[in-house]
Amino acid sequence: MYYFSIFIYFLFSFLFTIIFSLNLNNTVRKYVFSILSLFLILITSAHPFDYSVDDKQYSFIAQNILDNNISFLDSINHDYLYFIFLKISLYVFPFWISFIIISIVALLLKLFVIAKLTNYSILSLFIYFTLFFELHDLTQFRVSLAVSFFYVAFYVIVSYKSFLKSLLFFTFSGLSHFQAIPGFFIPIISKILKNRFYLIFFSTLVFYFISNFSIFNLLEYFGYSVELFRATFDQSNLLEISKYNSYNFLIILLLFLLIKYLNNSINSKNFILYKLSFYSILFGFILSTVLSGIGQESRIIQFFFTPIVFLIPLVFSDKKMYLTFTLIGIISFLWFGHIYKLFI
Repeated sequence: MYYFSIFIYFLFSFLFTIIFSLNLNNTVRKYVFSILSLFLILITSAHPFDYSVDDKQYSFIAQNILDNNISFLDSINHDYLYFIFLKISLYVFPFWISFIIISIVALLLKLFVIAKLTNYSILSLFIYFTLFFELHDLTQFRVSLAVSFFYVAFYVIVSYKSFLKSLLFFTFSGLSHFQAIPGFFIPIISKILKNRFYLIFFSTLVFYFISNFSIFNLLEYFGYSVELFRATFDQSNLLEISKYNSYNFLIILLLFLLIKYLNNSINSKNFILYKLSFYSILFGFILSTVLSGIGQESRIIQFFFTPIVFLIPLVFSDKKMYLTFTLIGIISFLWFGHIYKLFI
């Protein structure tokens, strides 16, 4: 029943995304976005235990916190903010409800930022739902909380034009999940690299692909084991290809298609947001390669991919609906391809 509700939500989200891609009334769009957001929150709040392969681990963590297991608490050397929120929530709610509360709060923050920063919020919400919702909000609660603060940091930079004011939220993001710690480099990279989008894109692509072939793998001399790209082709069955890696190829394609629109948006009021999002994704590719030896490359790359929700609506700048519908179709196809296998 729960899987069925997610599928029904996808159908309605897909339908409204197509309809409002035709630039209908802004007021109506806001109401539809609010309704879709409400139902997404309801889906999150109804999240059953044992839905994810990680749920038993969360139960173990909560029980140790409730039992005030000193040895366990001493072993926690990162993600401090997440565990503080969890501990406070456990004093008020049953252990599973505590995780859902954190997930809902994180989702609310992300929905708020999407509504504030994007002119095509329904499309952005559809992208977030199909690419990230199940992975983050229903599975990896720490990552979800970290992404929410990451989004808020972007919001502060775009709205107040101040990197310093955003540092607090970049810090919150890193304290929610350690993979988000490099996040504060994104505005710095964006400032240094400026508008060299094609150059940086192809340079990143060359580095990413070459470093992931063992014959060229120079990083192994420094103790790293870079296997992310090779792992994509280790399965003989296409359906067994990692969800992460199939999305990686999609993101590469999308970035290339979007560079033209990115260059055309230099005078747009949202250009800072577009530039931050673009370099965040490329930074994710670099980190996934350099840090693959620690076994967290998939989560790292997924975290820094999340600003794609702000970038894809760029296709509306030229109102080329065929491209918009193609992107929606590709994302929908990938979502359908993994609906029976949500977790890897």
